[in-house]
Amino acid sequence: MKAELTFDCLYGDDQDNMEGCYRLPGQDWQVYFFTRWWDDGGPEVRLNTVWRSGVTGVNVRRAKDKPLNKTVVMAVLSEALGVEAWSEVLGPDSLTLK
Repeated sequence: MKAELTFDCLYGDDQDNMEGCYRLPGQDWQVYFFTRWWDDGGPEVRLNTVWRSGVTGVNVRRAKDKPLNKTVVMAVLSEALGVEAWSEVLGPDSLTLK
């Protein structure tokens, strides 16, 4: 399956938080949020997270000592959602959707 992905506010190749939106074929835009805050373990992937607006998505917590960048986001989301390839597109802002 191929899906679409957006990235909000990239500030470098390794970040503490990353978020954006994704759209699986035939579905509405959803929001993902990744954060590094654990001392070990992870990632903890929470599917079907419901944001305040009612929009759903994925919430991921990673270990503090693990990298967090575009490659990591795409790999974790691919495994969690069954996506084989992502197309990076211009899409909605995750903060607006949340």
